[in-house]
Amino acid sequence: MHQQYVPNERVTRRCAKLWRREIEAGSHDAGDGMINAFARMLKAKKAPPTKEQLDAFEKELAERLMQPVHSDDGEHSYYRASVGTDYHPDQILSEALTAAGLGDGSLDVPVKSHSYLDAGYVRAGFGYRAFGAYHYILTDTLWMVTTLSGTTEEIETLKKIVLEGRLPEIRVEDDDCNLVSNLKQPKRSS
Repeated sequence: MHQQYVPNERVTRRCAKLWRREIEAGSHDAGDGMINAFARMLKAKKAPPTKEQLDAFEKELAERLMQPVHSDDGEHSYYRASVGTDYHPDQILSEALTAAGLGDGSLDVPVKSHSYLDAGYVRAGFGYRAFGAYHYILTDTLWMVTTLSGTTEEIETLKKIVLEGRLPEIRVEDDDCNLVSNLKQPKRSS
């Protein structure tokens, strides 16, 4: 049975933070060298977004992801469960960019990028052919970042193993997307 997506505020904030991080990085990978060169040339003539614009963008995107979208007749509503670009930002991304004073943001956001939201995670990939990574809520302040996916039970088991320090190769980040390396390390037997 299909269960309608209901947003999780922490997941929407994470999604917005990931998009902000990519805008700050200034990445652009359309999978075509000529298009990439042309975009870099145009971008070089444009001032980079300010911290205030990036803060406003992040806030706007997170808030918009928490708001329901209503049908024209007003009888139905849903929440957006994805954000993306092909060569131009989708509607919600464009609205957040415009509200933050970044215009349509076509040169600010990475092309060929996407993020998909679920109650307990966001999957995000930035650039041509980017599958992306799953960002699972790990604790109240930490995220587990991996390309692994599975059933709810499998992911919960994986989280326990990561928190025990038995999989140090799995990336753990805080809410601000900073790498955390102070998880418990397993005791080695002699």
